[in-house]
Formats: sequence, structure tokens, C-alpha cells
Amino acid sequence: MNNKKILILGSKGMLGTDLQRVFEGYDVTAWDKDSLDITDRVQVLKFIKKLNPYVVINAAAYTDVDKAESEVMKADDMNSIALLNLSEACKQIDATLVHYSTDYVFNGRKITGYKENDLFSPINQYGRTKANGEITIHHSGIGKYYIIRSSWLFGPSLDNYHKNFVNTILRLALNRPKIKVVCDQFGSPTYTLDLAKRTKDILFGYLPFGTYHFTNKGTTTWYKFAKEIMKVVIKKHILRPGYPKIVPCLTKDYIFPEKTIAPRPRYSILRDTKTFKAGLSSNVRSWKDALDDYINNIK
Repeated sequence: MNNKKILILGSKGMLGTDLQRVFEGYDVTAWDKDSLDITDRVQVLKFIKKLNPYVVINAAAYTDVDKAESEVMKADDMNSIALLNLSEACKQIDATLVHYSTDYVFNGRKITGYKENDLFSPINQYGRTKANGEITIHHSGIGKYYIIRSSWLFGPSLDNYHKNFVNTILRLALNRPKIKVVCDQFGSPTYTLDLAKRTKDILFGYLPFGTYHFTNKGTTTWYKFAKEIMKVVIKKHILRPGYPKIVPCLTKDYIFPEKTIAPRPRYSILRDTKTFKAGLSSNVRSWKDALDDYINNIK
């Protein structure tokens, strides 16, 4: 892999930013939407064929869960149609495609969590478009691909610094004495740096092609996640104790910063049954340790 070209798409987003960090020193080309429109088939085939990468890592996606309810075609273009273009391009040059999916392809009714081979059951348009993207790859005939599902991402972003839950809570904490946070949705926060490292593990470990799950260890709620964020920043003297107050609320009662439109899965827990067998799960840290590391590195 050291002398093989690696193309990272969505390079300015959270995951794309950390993928560049993890693959530093390798022959990396990093493109964002200003360099390549992945919904444009002609452009995708032309640009990727010319570059001729060994691996295409697609961290680009439409991620606004609520807007996807009204912008279905736009979301489907990015999360599904674009995957047909990328699969075709990779197939033509015999490249491996790495693509990221989400816990939202499931309905959230399975309290014990979802395995890699569980059937899709999305309850919102965003989840449907991501499921469609996975199906597109499966049916493209590409053969050489990895789909890595993850959840509740937080990390740095070259494109929009504040666009993750941790940064949003920190920003609100500077202006509000009280923050209401949902307490009846369960999942596993994931630091994009750790997801990028796991991507490298899977590629360099030459694991069998297919679908994988990765999150940081541990399950929590958005409310408890927010409480832990405040605990860490108070410990590090970023904010004073007792300010602001984190208040739990039910999903149906949530209205700030704005009422959610798309339904959310209640239990969106992803179970990793495959990298564990490959011996990769022993080095996965807890979401609390990952959060502490992330806050230490916020500039």
C-alpha cells in the first residue's frame, strides 16, 4: 500500500479531515466537492480513470437528516446515485472502493443492536438513501469494496468546524444557562480519527471484502453524551462548574435549536461481529476516552 495511490473523497468533512491525517505520508489525493462532483457520471469516470488510484475512499455524503425529508432527490443523488458512478469507475480500473454508511439504515427497534447482515429497515429518508447506496454497491458488480457503518460521528472539519454534536454543545454552553438534550435515543459515539484508523486497519489487514461495523466502545444517550462533554470541559477548566445545566427531554418534546422533522431510531447500536474475529477489536477505545482526546486537541 505504501506506493499505491489513495483517493479520498469528501476530504474537507470530519472523516475526510481525519483520513488525511491517518494516511499522511502515503500517496494521497484529497478531493472535495469543489474538485469532483461525484453525482456527475461523466466527470467521475474521467477524473478517476485519469488518476488511476488503487483505493477510492468515499467520505462524501448528504448528512442533513431533517432536510433529507424534503430534499429527497438531492440526498439520493449524493448517497445513492453517486455510488453507482464510483462503483463503475472503480470497476473499470480494478480499484477498491471504501464507502461509509450509517446506523440509520435500521429502524432502531432492536434493543440488542444490529449485526452487519441484519436487514435494512430505515424510518427516515436519510436512512433510505444510505441504504439505497449500499444496495447500489452490492448490485454494481464491483466485487472489491468495503462498506463501513458507523454512528454519532464527532471530529474536526476543514469545511465546517462547528458541525458536530460536541462542538454544538460547547457553542451553546457559552450562551445558554440551560440546554435540553434528548434522553431516549441510544447509540455509540464515534471519533472520526478512530474510524479513519479502523479504515486503515481493514485495508492494510486485507480483510475480506464486505460490510463492517465500527464505533467507539460503549452505549449512551445524547443526554448522557452531553453531560460527559460538560464533565470533560469543566475538568479541563474550559467552563466553570454548574454552567450550563444539561436537562433531559424526550424526543417528542425536543424543540431546540429547532424541532426535528425526521423520525430517529431509538436504539441505533451497531454490533461489530467481524473485525472482532479478525483480532482488531482489542484496540478500540471507549467513546469517553475518545471524547477526552478530541477535546484535548480542539484548537
